[in-house]
Amino acid sequence: MTHDRSKKRQRKSTDDRRLEIIDVALGIIARQGARNFTAKNIASEIGITPGAIFRHFATMNDIVEAAIDRVEVILFEDVASDDPDSLKRLEMFFHNRIEVILRNRDIACMLLSDHLQQAASEQQAGRVEQFKVRSRAHVQECLEGARDEGALGATEPEAAAVLVQGAILALANASTGSSDTKKLEKLSTKVWSLLEQTLRGGRPL
Repeated sequence: MTHDRSKKRQRKSTDDRRLEIIDVALGIIARQGARNFTAKNIASEIGITPGAIFRHFATMNDIVEAAIDRVEVILFEDVASDDPDSLKRLEMFFHNRIEVILRNRDIACMLLSDHLQQAASEQQAGRVEQFKVRSRAHVQECLEGARDEGALGATEPEAAAVLVQGAILALANASTGSSDTKKLEKLSTKVWSLLEQTLRGGRPL
């Protein structure tokens, strides 16, 4: 009897269990692909029965929806900035996105694949695509602002956006093959320094 009460005390709250299911589902989709996104695999990784999952989510599709919501929060919760310097806003976005990638390696895998879209319905896949659109639009907006402020060199904002986004994806790719967070943080700082110098047209920072 004492043992049973102890187990009950250790049982996770509904919200904590839901979040655990979502995060485990994201990890499976990101690292193993949509084919392995099953209740059995989620349950096995958590240490519960497959039936227990459906006490928190009505369907697997509901888990995908919740996972997409989770990705959106992780990617965009700290993006907004009212700094009047457009390149400073872009720098904050760059470092925020790299921090997100280093804290959430599964997100890095998501950015480099279409695994989440494959597990999603057509409408849900459209939501995921909009995350990319929003990111591109933010980068473009910052670069156009920098051009208008006279801070951008000869590079056109559209071309400069490709450099910035390409650097983020390259660092995301590097993060999936390395667990040395400090090294990747230092690398991202150097990458931004080179990017900023290029964006400013080689002018001293």
